[in-house]
Amino acid sequence: MNYKEYVCYILDIKPLTLENVLTKSTYHTFKVQKRSGGYRRISSPDEKLKWVQWKLNNYILKRYEFLDCQYGFIKGKSIVDNARVHKKRDYILNIDLKNFFPSIHFGRVRGIFMTKPFCLPSEVATILAKIACYHNELPQGSPCSPTISNIVCYMLDKRMLKLSQEYHFSYTRYADDITISSDTPFPKEIVVRTDDNIVLVGKKLRSLIEHQGFAINETKTNYSFRKERKEVTGLIVNQKVNVKKVYVKGLRALLHRASKEGLRDAAVYYFHLQKENRFTYNRKNLIYHIRNVIEGKLNFIAMVKGKKDFVYQKYLEQYIDILNQEGISTCKLNRKLIDEYDYYE
Repeated sequence: MNYKEYVCYILDIKPLTLENVLTKSTYHTFKVQKRSGGYRRISSPDEKLKWVQWKLNNYILKRYEFLDCQYGFIKGKSIVDNARVHKKRDYILNIDLKNFFPSIHFGRVRGIFMTKPFCLPSEVATILAKIACYHNELPQGSPCSPTISNIVCYMLDKRMLKLSQEYHFSYTRYADDITISSDTPFPKEIVVRTDDNIVLVGKKLRSLIEHQGFAINETKTNYSFRKERKEVTGLIVNQKVNVKKVYVKGLRALLHRASKEGLRDAAVYYFHLQKENRFTYNRKNLIYHIRNVIEGKLNFIAMVKGKKDFVYQKYLEQYIDILNQEGISTCKLNRKLIDEYDYYE
């Protein structure tokens, strides 16, 4: 059995399929707007390559055990679970890893397949890295990129856990978002906040992160003190894990406009504000897209606050009233919105 045949064997694919994805596969690259501003580049593989990448992802998941501190892209874990670790803590440091996926290059991906628990021959590791990478880096848009990124971060997370034991703080990582929290101020070798509120990551912590091949996004570093608003992966964690008020207000305003003007006009207004071109679509497409937006926001609130929360119930009822006004069936909607997040209770 040669190396390509072995790759086909472990991924359970045909030789012709492997040859096609290695020589003929294409990516569609586009940008999506970040909530925090700027754009995120997404490289989405064609359907055949995506299918093979799912096969690779399943192969990895059957053989790799992730750390408890890793929360991103892991089944059964969410941003809510990540935020709960830091709930009610007096001091929280948030660090964003700069250019997270692009910084994970072909050589790093190839290396993980050559080490435990995979221990694959270099030729096989090279083929798997070719399946996983695009333009010599891990593409954001591939189904196996999130899993591989967690493996690449294994040593970073292990050393951060060791540091957390030394200094008695809690540590989690959700993709490129690192959070550490404590009930006492962090020492200067971890972080310092100057009198004019400039956050300086300490030499010891900075060295640890950079030694693992990552860079700190200085503009997104935040150090919150006692009695200040504290945020973890987009959620408020001062007393309980909660949604930002501005998020709820945005949904309330959208529902109010939809109630007064109809879903179509609400969509035109919303997508115009978001600087998206969907407002040029026909009525049917506009309503489809704005329903996805509204239901996504309702789902998010249900995930964070619970399906019995007053705010969620209030806006769900208002949305159902809007759909009734438009003559749109709510049979599937009720089941989708209400039952999807049972396990969070």
